[in-house]
Amino acid sequence: DNLNAANLEIPKSISSLRLSWLPSNHINVDAWLRHTSSRPVIASYPELVRNAFDSFDLRLAWRPRKALEMSLTGQNLNNGVCDAYTDLAGARSDTGVIPTCQPRSLIGQLKLDF
Repeated sequence: DNLNAANLEIPKSISSLRLSWLPSNHINVDAWLRHTSSRPVIASYPELVRNAFDSFDLRLAWRPRKALEMSLTGQNLNNGVCDAYTDLAGARSDTGVIPTCQPRSLIGQLKLDF
């Protein structure tokens, strides 16, 4: 029994909304809201059932000089729960799918252009 794209059920809906705002020449605010509906059970691969999932990311960037940017990004801020897959530990290696999930996180970045 090989798993391929033909026998995977895809979610009924996948939605994404992005917002980018420049309140000044030196500040960027970016937001990203995503929703993926649930994916039904596949009889031979029950570990690939996907729960409905919402995620919200927010990024604030400050560019004090043309070649320097400092930013702070919050990922999965709305709930922080990694429940996109019902059984992350039980995913079989023969599926070719690596289940991933981004837990709630805060990331700082310093970018220097030269």
